[in-house]
Amino acid sequence: TPTDKSKVISELYTVGFNPHDVVIRKLNGLADSWENIPEGYKGLVQGRATPWATSADVQSAEFESAKEVLTRIVARLNDVGMLSDQDVASYKKAMPSRGDRNIEVVRSKIEGLKTALGGSKKTEGDTIIKGGATFKKNSDGTYTRIQ
Repeated sequence: TPTDKSKVISELYTVGFNPHDVVIRKLNGLADSWENIPEGYKGLVQGRATPWATSADVQSAEFESAKEVLTRIVARLNDVGMLSDQDVASYKKAMPSRGDRNIEVVRSKIEGLKTALGGSKKTEGDTIIKGGATFKKNSDGTYTRIQ
């Protein structure tokens, strides 16, 4: 539930664990994985014309597997409650693909995802905004979701 998620997130922040940072590192790893795909299996034409690449090429398979899992992780991190197929599809469109022209496009998509995930931003007092949610620091050092 959203309340449970907020409790878990506040506990994670209390011990210094930031799930957004973990996902951002994984997204950066996805870009590295894209770079390892042979030229014949990525790019505007090749990336779309070789749907069987994940069965023929180890690097393509690694990239596609990581992308599928990360798509759900990013969606779960950003959305609360049940994820619909439409929710996941919108995140999937934002993810890098083998059909991207070059690494600059891949990295730009990842930068867009990082923006959507948001970072920890201090505001007035002991309030932080994280992933679109606002948390207020309690006297015991934990955080409570207020928005």
